[in-house]
Amino acid sequence: MSPASRPLHEYSAENQPNPWLAILNGLVRYPVLIARNRVLVANFANREFYARFKGSVIGPGWALIHPLFLFGLYYVVFGVLFKQRDDPSRPPHWYTLYMFSGILAWTVFAETSIRCCHLLLENGNLIKKVAFPSELLPLHLVVVNLLVFACGLLAFYATAYFVAGLLPGWNLLFLPVVMLVQMVFTLGIGLFLACLTVFLRDTSQIFPIVCQGWFFATPIFWHQEMLKDSWPTVGPVLTLNPMYHIIGAHRVVLGVEPGGLWDVLTTCGHAFVPAFVTFMLGYAFFKAYQHRFADEV
Repeated sequence: MSPASRPLHEYSAENQPNPWLAILNGLVRYPVLIARNRVLVANFANREFYARFKGSVIGPGWALIHPLFLFGLYYVVFGVLFKQRDDPSRPPHWYTLYMFSGILAWTVFAETSIRCCHLLLENGNLIKKVAFPSELLPLHLVVVNLLVFACGLLAFYATAYFVAGLLPGWNLLFLPVVMLVQMVFTLGIGLFLACLTVFLRDTSQIFPIVCQGWFFATPIFWHQEMLKDSWPTVGPVLTLNPMYHIIGAHRVVLGVEPGGLWDVLTTCGHAFVPAFVTFMLGYAFFKAYQHRFADEV
């Protein structure tokens, strides 16, 4: 039977679109999808933000208390008990601000990615609606945690001014660049975890453990100088971690580490390629199995 005489309702493999081309097209059009559904994302973010603090006496104030508590806890452990003091070659109270800035940036990533594990299972009623763009679900968690990060930023500068007289500088204008790279990386991880948890429910138990190990492999309470003598070969390996460079860029824009625009762009550049590759792989994995979500959730 010739293609011209073939019935319109008959299945034809040659007429089916290439799934990988469809995924690539969706990846390119992802920003357009965000813009088209910006009201939906905003409503989800608004609901998530207020649901997080609903019924709480302090309410959104916990967004300030949480990073302050974590900083205080880790500073007592590493700064006091393990005697990680300020380097004489650094400004006064440098280690205090070094640790606080690392905790602040890491918390945004960790909370978003861990929360993504349960995302599709919690929104099963939406997943079963064919027209719902489920690949946008992790985005509202990123937005909410960016708001929490902004609150934590106030706590950071209040602490920085109190202990070291540090005020925001011009580098802070480049913070959106750093946050964009971190958002791309977090979205990639979030899409991968959300999809994987649908088929492997243990993911929601395994990833927090992985995340804790990842925390210690990221320069939050340690820095490269600490590894030069005792672990000279470990330091270069740890620089392969995208969060290594993202947190380093955070410290430059916050004024903890010296540098200007070029330093921010260079540090972000080291993280952008693995961040974008992570996003592409996470998106491709998500889209490849999206058609099975309705049956699994």
